[in-house]
Amino acid sequence: MLRKRRSRRFGLLITLAAGLAAGLAGAPAVAAAAPAPSFNFNAPRPGPPILYAPPPRAPQLENAPGSPWHATPILISGTSAYRDGEFLYQDFLFDDRGAGSALRYPTDPRYGGDAADLVEFRMKLSPSGLLFRLTYNTMIDPALVASTIALGDSATPEPLPFKAGAQEPAQVFVTAHGSTVDVTDAATGKAIDARGAWASVDLTRRQVTISVPRDAFDTHGLTTLRVASASGLWDATSNQYLQPVSGAATATQPGNGGIAGSALFNVAFRFSEPFTQTTSLEIWRDSQQAAALKTGDLSAFSANVNLGWLRAGVTDDMLNQPTGVPTHGMTDRIYASHFAQAAGRGPQLPLMYCHEPCANSVPDYLSQLEPYGLYVPDKPAPPTGYGMTLNLHFCGGNYNNGPPDAAQLADRGTGSLVLTPEGRGRCLWYWSEAGTDTFEAWADAGRHFRLDPTYNAISGWSMGGYGTYKYAAEFPDLFAAALPDIGCVSAETGWPGEPAPSISGEDAEILNLVGSFRNIPFLMANANQDVLCVTSSQLQVFQRFQQLGYRYDWREYVGGHGPYYPTADESAQFLGDQHVNPNPPHVTYTYDVGMQEPEWGLTANHAYWVSGLSTRSGDLGTVDAFSHGFGLADPQVNPEQETSGTSGSFVFTGSVRTWQQPQRIAATDELDLTLTNIATVTIDPHRARIGCHADLHLTSDGPATVTLAGCDRTVTVH
Repeated sequence: MLRKRRSRRFGLLITLAAGLAAGLAGAPAVAAAAPAPSFNFNAPRPGPPILYAPPPRAPQLENAPGSPWHATPILISGTSAYRDGEFLYQDFLFDDRGAGSALRYPTDPRYGGDAADLVEFRMKLSPSGLLFRLTYNTMIDPALVASTIALGDSATPEPLPFKAGAQEPAQVFVTAHGSTVDVTDAATGKAIDARGAWASVDLTRRQVTISVPRDAFDTHGLTTLRVASASGLWDATSNQYLQPVSGAATATQPGNGGIAGSALFNVAFRFSEPFTQTTSLEIWRDSQQAAALKTGDLSAFSANVNLGWLRAGVTDDMLNQPTGVPTHGMTDRIYASHFAQAAGRGPQLPLMYCHEPCANSVPDYLSQLEPYGLYVPDKPAPPTGYGMTLNLHFCGGNYNNGPPDAAQLADRGTGSLVLTPEGRGRCLWYWSEAGTDTFEAWADAGRHFRLDPTYNAISGWSMGGYGTYKYAAEFPDLFAAALPDIGCVSAETGWPGEPAPSISGEDAEILNLVGSFRNIPFLMANANQDVLCVTSSQLQVFQRFQQLGYRYDWREYVGGHGPYYPTADESAQFLGDQHVNPNPPHVTYTYDVGMQEPEWGLTANHAYWVSGLSTRSGDLGTVDAFSHGFGLADPQVNPEQETSGTSGSFVFTGSVRTWQQPQRIAATDELDLTLTNIATVTIDPHRARIGCHADLHLTSDGPATVTLAGCDRTVTVH
């Protein structure tokens, strides 16, 4: 059975915030870490505890005490800035794929599958010359990674030293590996005697600081300086860059998969990497890098650093300039997670293996620093804060693979951020650390932008559609509307492995959770010939919506599991400017024991003004609570309307059901409460608009205890 196999492997888990698993359940709200402004009502707060956790320590983002570095990092990839007399460039995470995605690191664990992944480049002037700092995503053995910095310009590109297999305009090359620095004359290829040059390794922060003395390269009289940098692996035996072998990697040498090119893995100063679709469907913002490393010509990647600004200690983010920090549009952001399995990459299993074994394996991306995609609307920030729209990627995609309607979703209403998390890998189905990743990225966005905590929506395609169902079922009080596009209704649906033998019936896990969608309208776009997220299971979920009389726009498109079906305008129109009602009169919530993952900060045992849920036995328990204190009846359900039409060139049929406005009734101090397999439940009377002595009309199928929070009142039914 699908829900019986949710045990996860925790042997490699490193909790970076001490006591997190135990502490999150009662963690205080932290304005810097939670969506802002904070929710203006009592507990339970919407969403999982990890959404409200204070930010963890992130050594790679620190400036060591007593060091010459003071500026705060940019944390937007492919950008540069001047801060406190330092020049900073922020690179992309996990883009160290060299001349193509076939390039693989040596299998020795000291490389971490990620050793040459540059996170940040810094530069400043010092009394003795130039200082640089390189921050790597992974640093297990500093002697195994090297970077070459090109200083100055030349009429033609010059070959990088130490068999890097690339060329770059330069006057001088500075190569640092471990604590060793070599300075090379670019024109002659001969070593320059630079006895004052040194490198210092900070293993904790994965940083290397490099000092280049004036007698090796003198900046006196210069107003600007062309700078470039590239990283690879170091072969200490041969005193050169480690050369890839043709074909598969070995324990000690990288493998190029038959794609010849440079020995380098990662190139800095890529300010215009496009969102280019590749054959693997993953968009890694590295296509220009790959093309350049195939030919070896890196001339296109450099920065012209304003030395006058460095001397004057200028701070300038160069907002919305080609090499500066953007204020709107699509951005790739970096955040620090509370969790890390290890440093670097996981096994990067082929998608054909991404079913049950893949779901229980180490994630693709292990490190503490994680990327996410964030689209910021090009409009003034609303006084109440931006909305938040989660846009979850499909199995086989990544954080740059949100559905292609981000601009329309962002610009609707008063403006919404549109966030696509990495999910720690291509196909981890938003459980465990993949689930945590979504909410940690959301919390990080809340540290940079003021957010309206009630203007939230969720959408996603395929596996992202499954995530849409899952998150809305676990945390219905977070979302005002939901749009699963050909969404699977069981994790790993359509792939070999569980659930077996059928994905339908009770094993379709979302089917049992539809009751929790009472206060969320859904647009469900499906395909009538879907063999992955199969149509028969989606139809069962739809029929449950019909039975419950909930709101929906159900569409069944003619075709298979492939395109995004609703158009961008249709998606934006449906999600609109709907806001969450944090205190609805009627709450229905199904508590799923199998979905509780407190070790990841993903506890889902509350919704709106109902909390403290536990079951008597088994996985599932449901609470249905209606408060008469609001003076509102349940809305009348309008008759179902059959629909048909086209979204672009895609034809669909379907049906729509809406609600009327709720009618006024006499407000009384009463609560109707129906419990199914629920052992305990807590009601917040203030949020439910009732008093401590309200009449409870309680129906239960077994023993249960009801607590009215703050009232010193407990009701037990035997």
